[in-house]
Parts: sequence; structure tokens; C-alpha cells
Amino acid sequence: MQPTLRRKKTTDTTKTTDIQEVVVTSLGIKRQARSLTYSSQQIGGDELTEVKTPNLLNSINGKVSNVQINKTNGGVGGSVRIVMRGDKSTRNSQPLFVIDGIPIINNTGGPDAMVFSQMPDTGDIFSMINPEDIQSINFLKGASASALYGAQGGNGVVLITTKKGSKGKSRLSFTSSLTFDKAYDLPKLQYSYLQTTPHDPATRTPGSESSWGVKGASKDYVKDFLKTGTTLTNSLTFSAGNEKSQNFFSIGNTTNEGIIPTSNFKQYNINFKNSSKFLDDKLTLEANVMASLQDSKNRISPGRWFSPLTSLYWLPRGVDFDYYANNYSYLDKSRNLPAQNWWNIDSNGVFSTEDQNPMWVLNRNPVTTTNKNFLRISFIKLCN
Repeated sequence: MQPTLRRKKTTDTTKTTDIQEVVVTSLGIKRQARSLTYSSQQIGGDELTEVKTPNLLNSINGKVSNVQINKTNGGVGGSVRIVMRGDKSTRNSQPLFVIDGIPIINNTGGPDAMVFSQMPDTGDIFSMINPEDIQSINFLKGASASALYGAQGGNGVVLITTKKGSKGKSRLSFTSSLTFDKAYDLPKLQYSYLQTTPHDPATRTPGSESSWGVKGASKDYVKDFLKTGTTLTNSLTFSAGNEKSQNFFSIGNTTNEGIIPTSNFKQYNINFKNSSKFLDDKLTLEANVMASLQDSKNRISPGRWFSPLTSLYWLPRGVDFDYYANNYSYLDKSRNLPAQNWWNIDSNGVFSTEDQNPMWVLNRNPVTTTNKNFLRISFIKLCN
């Protein structure tokens, strides 16, 4: 006799939830990503803090399609130029930047590249923002995406939303990062032939500028001149709130020692954001205050006279750079003042070329810049 088989009926109770992506568009309006008729891409705040940089725009380089981000050679804290979908103007193709609903002008004039220029790149407004304060960055590409911003948004819009406090438990967090910097690529220079007409330091005879004399080995002074730079970034954040009021506070510090001797950069950031509700939640007041202080010394200058690298590149082979680096000045007895000591100065104290001793430039003509930025944002919302 065959046994009777009974089948138990089962019911699949698994539910699938469709998570719809919501992005912030023009004027803070939220829309579902699939309903947008234009290109938009959003970057979360966590992606900005994986590798911390003083300028948050450097942290998204290569992460957004059709967006080109270029930074100057000003080192840490230097300005950044961003272009969406190619240059549209011969003068300025940068998009409009909006921080928590407020349009911001990002001045990126960059350094003055004249021969006698001493002014380096002084940075831009975005180096004042601590990456730990960013909730998200949304890129609106194309004219239709930024139509609500008018002609200012013709090159696209970058919407930056900062963090705010949340109701519930108070949160205190501390983050720290350390990065090392080295020169990635150096110009290819020859070190196999010495100075065409030899330099005589005893008689203060400069010799020739060219380096196609007798065959002989010369030290690579460029490689030895540059050092390993360090960047230390610390950030402390605190958030707290209840049903009626939420607060967010952060303080950050960045300390950098550049790859150029004596160059350094220091930055301090502070941010406070409050959101409060009144009149039975019919009135909402939001206020945000951001401030930063930057001090830099001996950023790289593009000018020929005040850039230590230019003189180093053109130093004739066979000249002992170490001697002049350690003795970059001497006492001019005729004026009783310190004077520059360099290979191209003859016995009469006259320059045979426009080159200067790199260590004289860094120590006797230091370039210091100070930036103080302050941004205050406030909103009042009325709800029925």
C-alpha cells in the first residue's frame, strides 16, 4: 500500500520595499530622482571625509561625471576651479554655488603670473567649510536644471547642504587624519654636463648661465630641495536637539607643512547651526554661522623673481647649491646691511641674471597671507 503524501501550502510573506531616491533641487525643492528631466548627481557627506582636504571640492575630484575639477599649484588651501560639461565662456565657466539656499560667489582669480609677481594663490571661499559639516552636495547640470536661478546658473549649479542637529540623544564625535605629500613629477633636467664657463666663487666670477661644458656628474638639487609635506586635520562635532529645537556645532583645525622649505598653512573653522519651531510649529527659524581663519607662509609664487623653484631649475650645473643655501646672505660693509649671496653676483655686487637665491627668497622675502571669512545664513518659514 502506497503512503499518502500531503503537501503543506506555504505563503511567502516577504515584502519588497522600493526605496526612492530623493534629491534637493533648485531653491531647496525636493524631488524624486527618477522624476527629474535633467541630469543631477548627489554626493554624500561620507564621501567627502574618506580622504580629507582643506578644500572640500578637492575631495570629489573624479567622483562626478561630466564635472572637471582643477586646483592651482598653491598647495594646501589653494583655490579650485570647477567646470560642468566643458567651458561655455572665454571669461568664466564656473557654476553657481549655493550653500543652504544662499548663492555664493567663488572668487578664483588665482595668482598673478607676472615676472616680478610676489602674490601667490590666496585660496577661495570653499576652503572655509569643514568637510565634516557637509550633509550632501548636489550637482545640477544644464540650463533646465538651474532655470530657477536665472542667468547666474547658466553654467550649472552646485548645491551644498550642511548638517544640522537631530532630535534624540546628544552626539559628540572627534575625527583626525594625517596625510603625507610628495612631489609627484619633476621636470627632466640633465646633470651629466657642467657649466659652460666655470663659476669661480673665490673671485666672484659668475660664469655662464648654460650648462653644456665638460662632461661631469652634478647633484640633483631639485630633488633634495623638496621635502615630504604633512597635513594634520582635526574636527570636533556636537549635535543635540528635541522636538522644538535642534543644534549642531563643530570646530576644526588644519595644520600643514608644505614640500617647500619654510612653507606652512594653518586654518581654523567654526560652525554653529540652530533650527527652532515656535507658535505650535507654524513658525520655523533656522540660523547658521560659519567662520574661518587662515594663515599661510611661502606658498608657491608663479613669478620668476619670487619663486624658489625657478632659480633652482636654472641653476648651472657644477655650482655648489648647498654652500649658497647655507650662506644665502652676507654683510655688505659698504651699506652695513645683509645682502644676497648667489652664484650670479659678481665682485661689484651686480646681478648677471635675474635669478635669486631660493633660500634668500624664502627667508628674506617671505610671502604671508591671512584670510578671514564669515558667513551668516538665516531663514524664517511659515507653515499653515
